[in-house]
Amino acid sequence: KRETKSGTTGGDKINIKVGSMSEADMRKIAESELLRRSSDAYEGSIDSWLIPYCEPTYTAVVKDADYPDKDGQYYVSKVVTEFSSSGGARTITLGIKVG
Repeated sequence: KRETKSGTTGGDKINIKVGSMSEADMRKIAESELLRRSSDAYEGSIDSWLIPYCEPTYTAVVKDADYPDKDGQYYVSKVVTEFSSSGGARTITLGIKVG
């Protein structure tokens, strides 16, 4: 078992299990996870209709009048499409902010 740390002393501790890799690669993963968790971005999902079309790996543009600092482009990590007698809807799960 090997470990690496990133961030400030006294902060939250997060364990990520990975396969065999170099110390430099472990450091890159730790720093990217720190950046992802400390960014001022949205987390969770957004409910939408069937149009506009969206798939995982797409980029979603988010604009929010209440929180303009969170406006930007987000990686779409998951999309769930549901159909019922009321119509169709999509739940789009946002990932990291890319722009």
